[in-house]
Amino acid sequence: MRKGTDMSDNTERRRRFGAYLAGLRRNSGRSQRQFAAALCAVSGAQSITRNEVSRWERGERIPDVWLPVSAQVLGVPLHELEQAAAYARGTPRPSFPGS
Repeated sequence: MRKGTDMSDNTERRRRFGAYLAGLRRNSGRSQRQFAAALCAVSGAQSITRNEVSRWERGERIPDVWLPVSAQVLGVPLHELEQAAAYARGTPRPSFPGS
């Protein structure tokens, strides 16, 4: 039974991260498509789409290598996004930003 509880907790952590990222994006006044385009423009890569942003915001994936660029585009401190991502991955020590 413990494994099911851990899985549920991990799913909730990932969803919470996704909601946090979506809130930051909305506060920046960007759609998912605009956010993806801004990430591509700043990074010089063309590999991020609205669909990938949606996966992040639903908690299906955690954008590890995209955290620095995301922080830059969203105008938030990188350590806050890194802390939220660590929390979402289930890293024992980190708490959610603002908690």
